[in-house]
Amino acid sequence: MSGRHIGPQAMWRDVVRAPVSVGRRLSIVVIAVLINHVRRVLTPWLGQFLCLHPVEAMKLARWSPHGHLEASLVEIRWPAVAWWLCRQGVEYELLRYLMTRSRLAADAHGVLLVVASLALVERCYAETCWAVALVSSTLRLLLFGDRPERDLVRRLVGAHPARAALLACLVLRWIRAVALPYATWLAASFRSLDLMLPVATWCVAAATAHLVRYSSRYFLAIEMSDMLITLGWMTVLSVLAASHELGRKRSHD
Repeated sequence: MSGRHIGPQAMWRDVVRAPVSVGRRLSIVVIAVLINHVRRVLTPWLGQFLCLHPVEAMKLARWSPHGHLEASLVEIRWPAVAWWLCRQGVEYELLRYLMTRSRLAADAHGVLLVVASLALVERCYAETCWAVALVSSTLRLLLFGDRPERDLVRRLVGAHPARAALLACLVLRWIRAVALPYATWLAASFRSLDLMLPVATWCVAAATAHLVRYSSRYFLAIEMSDMLITLGWMTVLSVLAASHELGRKRSHD
């Protein structure tokens, strides 16, 4: 693997396309999704972004951009930042080892690859929600706010310069590590006329925007979000594994 960042698509591609029976691939997918659910419930910090509630941040940014900006600056805890930075290095080394030098059995290796890829996708989603919320709230205050709101931004940044610099670095990191690689992947999908990724991106973006706007209507769904995410992952990956088998059989015919 080259580069600092490992993309999840490179990790699950070989699993869902492995030259084994469809039942074996589906078993790997189901076990991996269940393990990822346990990881999310018992250790939600493992493999996740610094902000643990990004959709809540988007809701606050929509209704109160100045409140969101102030909360983003004030709620930074430096010990938590240091712990997160340490985890980044450890997680990267673990992923690199898993991708290049695993000595596990093929099925166990496949399960770990899918678990790691799911954690990466969820982290990329969390980072994207967080970055969109922060950038949109700041731009709304600076470009569309009145004079007192622009003065508020300057006062907040002046009162917390180190924290403001950290937020700016995290946004730049998101652009480099998430936005640009994903945009490249999306462009490649368009060029190859593979519309699965663009359609999935549109569905996730539309669902997130709808949830942020009408969150009060979906209280029960939000409370059950962990289980719904697990069922969603299981459905999507199972369809990918089964559809590849169907496509392979058609190509042989």
